[in-house]
Amino acid sequence: MMYFHCINKRCALWALILFSSFCSSFNQSLAIGVGSVLSLDGNGDGVRIEHSQSLVMTDALTIEAWIYPLGPGSGRSGGSGGIIVNKEGEYELARFIDGSIWFAVANENPGWEWIDSGYVIPERIWSHLALTYSASMNLFQLFADGRLVSSRTGTGEIGDRWPTINYFTIGARITQDHHFDGLIDEVRVWNIVRTEAEIQATMNTLLQGNEPGLAGYWNFDDGTANDLSQNGNHGTLRGDAAIVIGKTAKLFFSTIDVVNVGDKFALDLMVEDGTDLAGWQLDIVFDPDVLSDFR
Repeated sequence: MMYFHCINKRCALWALILFSSFCSSFNQSLAIGVGSVLSLDGNGDGVRIEHSQSLVMTDALTIEAWIYPLGPGSGRSGGSGGIIVNKEGEYELARFIDGSIWFAVANENPGWEWIDSGYVIPERIWSHLALTYSASMNLFQLFADGRLVSSRTGTGEIGDRWPTINYFTIGARITQDHHFDGLIDEVRVWNIVRTEAEIQATMNTLLQGNEPGLAGYWNFDDGTANDLSQNGNHGTLRGDAAIVIGKTAKLFFSTIDVVNVGDKFALDLMVEDGTDLAGWQLDIVFDPDVLSDFR
């Protein structure tokens, strides 16, 4: 199985150079495949990490992950579907069964309650999510594919509603049936508030593991749920959770400075770090209905 995960957040290459009288410095690069990813079927599986003080947050938090939903998840009451990341009683991020993104943080206000971001992620598309909370700024922010999509106020440091339950989980919730159905990759937890620019700068790249404020980092590329940060928060697969190893390659398209309507042009395609290219196919599609909006 091969998935498309785009460096610049676009998985379809449209002939954008035809919609206007000119196009300046057109360039497109894609990453085909996502290395190894966590695969979950939404039926009792996930990754569990034992208690670690490095994953306990107080006044600042950032959660990041790439997700590829394949189904609604196994939510129970209230329509709550698949957990993406959960530190029980402290902080969590989830995609509900209707595709909406919700989160909860055990602060003073609103407290340990689900918050609807109002943002929806459909099935069968890769999306990057980043949730931040700052107690000093009294602010929650949710970023999708590197752009701010939701914000709301909140007050108080992050506490612990359930101090006797200290597991950290990916794709599941220990206390309830909230299991994610799909793929999860590049899970990162920080004890700082990352800015929009910082999120955009690293969302499509691998981390070194020693970045300031990085509390936990799981990218599954070594075939395990080991933590690649300096904190060693290694996880164990539970249920039918599996790590799927896929093919990867980078595709680069040549730059086109100026193209007038009706002009002929050449577009070069360069492949880096690719294997078994004979089994791959790439289509360049022109859709006049889409491009007509840009005339």
